[in-house]
Amino acid sequence: MDAHDWEQVESSEAAARAVKAGRRGEPADTQRSFMPAADYFGIFVHAAAVTHPCHRVGGDFFDYVDTGWEFHILLGDVCGKGTAAALQAALVQGMLAAELETGAGPATVVAQLNRTLCRRGTGERFVTLFYGVMTRDDRLTYCNAGHCRPMLVTPSEVRRLSVGGLPPGLFAQAQYQEESLEIGAGDTLVVFSDGISEATSRNQQFGDARIQQIVTTHTGGTVSAILERLMSGARDFSHGRQRDDMTVLVARYLA
Repeated sequence: MDAHDWEQVESSEAAARAVKAGRRGEPADTQRSFMPAADYFGIFVHAAAVTHPCHRVGGDFFDYVDTGWEFHILLGDVCGKGTAAALQAALVQGMLAAELETGAGPATVVAQLNRTLCRRGTGERFVTLFYGVMTRDDRLTYCNAGHCRPMLVTPSEVRRLSVGGLPPGLFAQAQYQEESLEIGAGDTLVVFSDGISEATSRNQQFGDARIQQIVTTHTGGTVSAILERLMSGARDFSHGRQRDDMTVLVARYLA
């Protein structure tokens, strides 16, 4: 194991210890402290995100990092629910934080995360992950590792983002790809976990069609408004009976 691997392990295990410590206090507050502010106003991106665990803590997480030139967007969903999933989410967040420091592209970052998770023998708790990078030269580059297909909303279309690979943590030799798209001012990226799309009422799921209808109907509003409409729509549809962690991240390119 090289020095970089040790950095990943130390960062991940520190996060896991914090979650464990939270069990003696406020677990949800501890987990929430690992994530950024719900609303973020950057130089060229406005973003908003929220996660609501099914239990006190959960396996969904989100993050965004602004370097001034790049805006990194992450949303992940660890298999399972509750404390065990939250611990794994903390580990994954720590590993990703270390990988983002390398400056590598989304596919390379996800591939390294996959190798590290497989090496640590976490196959029973794999993670689906979307990792995208908006840059000030009007580009969005992303890798979708087995996650729900996000929606990129432009004036002319709603594009589904599916290029990537398998969920990290399953197969050490999995290959990952990334796609780079041109984006323009006002284009909006909507990322969500399956707790939204699979919210259930009378054996019917909320589904992508309802998500897209909400997104397109409110695309002229703020990112916070889109987020709130999606969360409330899924909750109302399922009559408040939440069966999975629910997370939404909306990012609008302003440059």
